[in-house]
Parts: sequence; structure tokens; C-alpha cells
Amino acid sequence: MEISLVNSDKILQIKVKPRSQYKERVITLQLEFTGKYTNAILLNDKVVIEALRHIDSAKSFRVVQQMLNLLSSQNLIKMRRDYPNRFRNRCGRVF
Repeated sequence: MEISLVNSDKILQIKVKPRSQYKERVITLQLEFTGKYTNAILLNDKVVIEALRHIDSAKSFRVVQQMLNLLSSQNLIKMRRDYPNRFRNRCGRVF
């Protein structure tokens, strides 16, 4: 079992290795304390197994759906830097 804080941010990852006769795999419980979309997500590699809150593309640019790859926090930072107009709130401020 391994517990880590992602990029000293508000994302906590707990990695466990369940016992299996067939293959060794790592399951990650990712707890995100990020405000509006606080979430608990189960991941196998970077693919979402299950989530407390499923978020589609109509609600957010970061989709959290079963069997889809989860966008990492590093990718979010890069996207905000490269496409600042896409991340404006209702007041017109970039977040």
C-alpha cells in the first residue's frame, strides 16, 4: 500500500495491490478535494473503474466516466496555460 499527495495539491492517492491468482495489478483510490467537484475515483492504471460523481463533458472539460482515461492534474495545468480563454468563469476571470 502506498499513500501520496499529488503535486502537493488537493489530490490524495491511495494505491493498493489486491491479491489475484491471474495477474498483479495496482488499484488507485484517488480522493480529490478540489471544491465544486470533490470526488472519490477508483482507477486501474489511468482508467476510471468507478467514481462517486460521474462528470460528463457538458459539466466540465475533465470527464470522469467509467472505462475512460482520467486527465491528470499536470495535463490540466498545461491546458489552462495553453488555452486560457477556455477556462473562464461566469465573471470572465481565468481560473
